[in-house]
Amino acid sequence: MLLTIDQAVEFLRSGEVVVFPTETVYGLGAVASNLLAVENVYKIKNRPRDNPLICHFYDIKQIRKYAKIPELTKFLMKKFCPGPISFLLDITTDSPLLPATCGLPTMVARIPSHPLTLELLRKIDLPLVGPSANTSGKFSGTDVEMIQQDLGNKIAGILDGGKCQIGMESTIIDARDNNTIKIFRQGIIGKPELAKAVQKTKFRHVQILDNSSTQTKMVIPGSKYKHYAPITPIIWVKSFIELEQYKHGQTVIFGGSLSDLEKIKSIHNTIYLGERIAEIAKNFYRCLFDLDQKKVTQGLLFIPILDNSSISLSLMDKINKIVQLEN
Repeated sequence: MLLTIDQAVEFLRSGEVVVFPTETVYGLGAVASNLLAVENVYKIKNRPRDNPLICHFYDIKQIRKYAKIPELTKFLMKKFCPGPISFLLDITTDSPLLPATCGLPTMVARIPSHPLTLELLRKIDLPLVGPSANTSGKFSGTDVEMIQQDLGNKIAGILDGGKCQIGMESTIIDARDNNTIKIFRQGIIGKPELAKAVQKTKFRHVQILDNSSTQTKMVIPGSKYKHYAPITPIIWVKSFIELEQYKHGQTVIFGGSLSDLEKIKSIHNTIYLGERIAEIAKNFYRCLFDLDQKKVTQGLLFIPILDNSSISLSLMDKINKIVQLEN
């Protein structure tokens, strides 16, 4: 069922679970302080109960009611929020948000930029958990059709905000130490963007570290268990030479130039991601969904234009979790 904002507020206040849009992916929303509602999120997602949830807020002032915001964190929040970045923060031992943190003394906070969800957050005036709107192990939902097929009648309804503009989960960082920024999950905001933000400021000497493979998996939402897997096995091929080794008629998810697309279409069935990296990332989960609808025995993934940009690194992180490399 598609909901108005007022209907979504009513359902959330009564302890129901509602899907809401963000610029990254859709979120499976419940009031973060409502233990039964949060438990229902875990049940709907079939998510392990030791995997904490990101909490969503409408501004920095609201976050301050629930957590300490160190100086560097505050600076970066002002620079990037609302937007596709989340922050690890300390909370008190008696925090009302403990249902969302699995009892840990930290939470991950985010201010999404989608106007509908910002309005929803202001109207309800309570933090909302919002893990990706999908069953654990599947790829995140980036449009209403994907969510309806996956979650069906398990939820009270969906606040339809259209297709997500980014299509990749938010960056997660720890900037509680004013001398260090730790990247725990790579999103479209990465080391280059963070370095540019602090240059020519008193934080210009800060170290920016990639901690995405460290033991912080115990405290960072969504990092402890495997995600994003489609039903269809996928092989990631790295060159046209590799691609040509497969017999004609394979299903290829391709991202790159239109001229290369025409070349591939002459010998294979194609699902087109787009021509540019941002478009490819935006369409990635949807194209995995489309591949599964085709019910083929195997898919090939070919994106020759991946580079070292933050958005490419985020995309490669997702790819590495779902595909096999051709030997």
